[in-house]
Amino acid sequence: ESSFVVAFDSKTGEQVWRDDRSTRTSWSTPLLWNTGNISELVTCGSGVVTSYNPADGRVLWKLSGMKSSFSASPAIGTDQIYFGMSGPGSAGPLVAVPAGLRGEVELNDKFECDQIAWSMTKSGPGMASPVVSSGLIYIPGSGGILNCYDEATGERVYRTRVPQMATVAASLWADDEHVFILDENGTTHVIQSGPEFKVLATNRVDDL
Repeated sequence: ESSFVVAFDSKTGEQVWRDDRSTRTSWSTPLLWNTGNISELVTCGSGVVTSYNPADGRVLWKLSGMKSSFSASPAIGTDQIYFGMSGPGSAGPLVAVPAGLRGEVELNDKFECDQIAWSMTKSGPGMASPVVSSGLIYIPGSGGILNCYDEATGERVYRTRVPQMATVAASLWADDEHVFILDENGTTHVIQSGPEFKVLATNRVDDL
């Protein structure tokens, strides 16, 4: 109830702008996306993704038709942003939006429309937020599975089980050469970035 997005002045605490949303809330963290000289605040709500001008709250674009609430936050690529969801009874879409999108856009029943770069059903993230590294998107699945998708096309590069990886709820993080996955047993799995799956190291925090 009473879902909204609000911005405050970090020095004074005064409210700068507020947008009351018609959709229910979700669990996805808003993300700042810098595209050239433009900064966007991308928020995933229930079935709707909205991009704001973070300075004044002006809506830059709004994409509807996702059909469910989000848990994971978006992932930022070179010139695209990626978001999606999965869960029981969900088609689990993964959607790529190019920089420069403007206006209101609605996906059809197949989660497609001309204004987006691509979409893939049964590919979206669950609880853990995905990450982009070296032109590839990494999304953990259930049962210790790691999915890797091509950033440009959305095609799956590989789907494999990470040895001894437990359930993943924490967001992934990465640099240009490594992807780091912290599972719920306290083990961080260090994966080599690139089209070939390789575990480089594991590090365990024993007191979890």
